[in-house]
Amino acid sequence: MGAALLSEPDRLCGILTALVENVPLPITAKIRMLETPEETIKLVKRIEQTGVSAIGLHCRYRSERPKDPGHWDIFETIAKSIEFH
Repeated sequence: MGAALLSEPDRLCGILTALVENVPLPITAKIRMLETPEETIKLVKRIEQTGVSAIGLHCRYRSERPKDPGHWDIFETIAKSIEFH
C-alpha cells in the first residue's frame, strides 16, 4: 500500500505494531514527508511508539518522484524534533 497508508496513520501504526509483536525480526518503516514538517514529526512520533527498529524518511512528498530533488533542508528540522535517531 506504500504511501497510501500515510493518509491512515491508525491503520499504519496498527500494522507496524502487529509486525513488531509477531515477527521475530527487526521491523523498519520508511515514509515520505507529509504536507508540513509538523505533520511529519507527529507521524514519526506515533511510529516510534510501535516499537520499530528504525524509521527512514524519504525527503520527498508523496506526489514527487525520484527525479525530483529531496527536501534536505526540512530533514534537519524533523530529525532534531524526534528522539528516535
